[in-house]
Amino acid sequence: MKKSIFKLSSYKLIFVVLVGLCICFFLCNDNDFRMKKSDKGVYQKKIFEASNGNLNYRIFYTENFDASKKHPLLLFMHGAGERGNDNEAQLIHGSQLVADGMNKYNAIAIFPQCPTEDYWVKFKGEDVDSNGERNFNIDVNNGPSEALGKVIELVSEMKAKNYIDKTRIYVAGLSMGGMATFDLLWRMPNTFAAAMPICGAGAPEKADKMKSVPIRIFHGEEDEVVPIQNSRDMQDALTAEGASPETFYYPGVNHDSWINAFAEKDFLSWLFDQKRVEI
Repeated sequence: MKKSIFKLSSYKLIFVVLVGLCICFFLCNDNDFRMKKSDKGVYQKKIFEASNGNLNYRIFYTENFDASKKHPLLLFMHGAGERGNDNEAQLIHGSQLVADGMNKYNAIAIFPQCPTEDYWVKFKGEDVDSNGERNFNIDVNNGPSEALGKVIELVSEMKAKNYIDKTRIYVAGLSMGGMATFDLLWRMPNTFAAAMPICGAGAPEKADKMKSVPIRIFHGEEDEVVPIQNSRDMQDALTAEGASPETFYYPGVNHDSWINAFAEKDFLSWLFDQKRVEI
């Protein structure tokens, strides 16, 4: 009898241990659950191992980050001038503004860095119109650029985490990053709750894939790098699809219209007010 009781107790003990290990696995299978206090409130340097190579990126968790709760996610795409391999330059524009906003909205921010030899988007070519202005023709007939493909994988991985609010994932970017913002909207349907492309360009023929996403478009009217007509073309295409993009066109402003955009009092609050209906 004693032997049988001992066996039964042993089985119970083993069962309890196994249940405990399972709980620990599900709760601790993400390093963010064991994040050091010093890693919060700063832009951590990270390297994402994508299927086609590595991607440098910085990620910001607030000091109040709690992995047991849901947090919004903002993806910020830099311009061509911030390309590189230092995992630093992508923070030049907007990182402090974004960090302040993350603390306010208890959100997470990601700033990926495009390698020097690549671009966020593929071009069919840069044509010059009769006025001598450049037209950026985005390639929509092939897959994303190598760099953007890695970003798509990174966002997909982040989206799958339990602590990400899947109804509140946002994307913004400037110049080449503004182009990436438009590109991501149609390449990652049912992902983003809102988008803010700044002095960018897009593919008007893909407007039907973006029409359900609230969009604010920013551009300087005197932009000599990416002509404002690129944003106007996207505005017209979206409007034709029944969308209502908001536009902020700045008279007398050249390519650095992100300065004006960042100065808008509701630049981030508008973004975080948007919420996507899960499909």
